[in-house]
Amino acid sequence: MKIEKAKDLHLEANINRDDEIRRAGIGRHGGWIVAAFALSAMASGIWWMRSEKPKPESGPNITTETQLPQATLPPPEAGTDGAFSAAGYVEPVTPFPVKITPLVPGRIDHFPIREGERIKAGDVVARMNTEQQEKRAAELRAAAAVTQQRLEFAARELARAQTLAGRGATPLRDLDQASSELEILRAEAERLRMELESVLWHIEQSAVRSPVDGILYERSASEGEFINLDERHEIASVIDPRQMQVWVDINQRDLAKIPENGVAMVSFDAEPGREFRAKVDRILPKASLAKNTVRVVLRLDEFSPALRPEMSVKVVFSKP
Repeated sequence: MKIEKAKDLHLEANINRDDEIRRAGIGRHGGWIVAAFALSAMASGIWWMRSEKPKPESGPNITTETQLPQATLPPPEAGTDGAFSAAGYVEPVTPFPVKITPLVPGRIDHFPIREGERIKAGDVVARMNTEQQEKRAAELRAAAAVTQQRLEFAARELARAQTLAGRGATPLRDLDQASSELEILRAEAERLRMELESVLWHIEQSAVRSPVDGILYERSASEGEFINLDERHEIASVIDPRQMQVWVDINQRDLAKIPENGVAMVSFDAEPGREFRAKVDRILPKASLAKNTVRVVLRLDEFSPALRPEMSVKVVFSKP
């Protein structure tokens, strides 16, 4: 029994050893298989990534391994036909805008014309208060009437004194006194006349009128404001749409492209799609160091009622 039991234990030990050897062999071969599979997968992935790498797109801003980046040049300002454009603005031709300044001081009572309305020479732009002047004119008229009566009486008294003196019926001192009284009254009448004319002129000038035809461009005073002549305070200004010019700053490199009396076309946003012909009037002698430009003045040959001072415009100079 002991011998059979020992055999059984030896057989069982062999079986267990074979199982362990079998399991150990499978583990060693399995590890190599897994490692080989992982290396194969990595190689396949690297090959796939290289074969599927996207090609660089063509364009001025895309660089490749064989291309060097190049600077992008700005588009030229001038056209192929030699024409070029520049920005400018509108200004009135001297003496416009004409400033309207009252000739007499006073408070503004009324502005009958509004900004932007057309006016003619002689039209009333503003009316100033004349209450004090009218009151003074009435007083002067009354005083002048009384003085005139006294003057007529003194003239009759002088004539009578001269008659009596000729007859020797009155002293000469009475004649001299009547003559002096008449001269005093005459001087007083003249003074009243001159003052009344001054007051009436003040009343007339209180209606401030436009000296020229045009458009009321700006009101620089308001109703109720007192105008002091010592300050020469203007109350409005007038422009003429037909008397406009264009100022434009030209780059120095384009100055040689502008001939004397050259032609340009002017356009502005107020009338899109339209162009107005202009000619080079003069080139100012002073250049701008900061902007590297020279100012050119254009005289418009065509006009638009919509044109206003300080409007921005686009100027296209044609090929010389």
